[in-house]
Amino acid sequence: MSRQQLKRMTKQVKHLENEVHQAMAVLDADTGKLLNYRQLLWHTKRKKYWQTSSANKVGRLANGVGGRIKGTNTIKFIRKSEVPKDRMKDVTYGHFICMVRPEKAEKNQTRFMVGE
Repeated sequence: MSRQQLKRMTKQVKHLENEVHQAMAVLDADTGKLLNYRQLLWHTKRKKYWQTSSANKVGRLANGVGGRIKGTNTIKFIRKSEVPKDRMKDVTYGHFICMVRPEKAEKNQTRFMVGE
């Protein structure tokens, strides 16, 4: 497979991933609009539930949330100034994806997606 074909396929995969993430956005029953993480955190009726959901997710990945969520110490947050200069190229971004999963015990699901 040529380098150009690989780039084209990578672009197509990223496009499909983006469409899947948009499909998993949360539908606001009052307005009929799809809401993303940032919009949910500002929503007057729903922000409490989504703040809890995202705190649970980050808490599980880090070192827990109070006594209600046990952490796995998978991630550790550091300041940008603590990143060695030779590793700066390895720094990436993350964003939250929200979805409602009525079949789960915790219905409001938040995922932390890491880019490359």
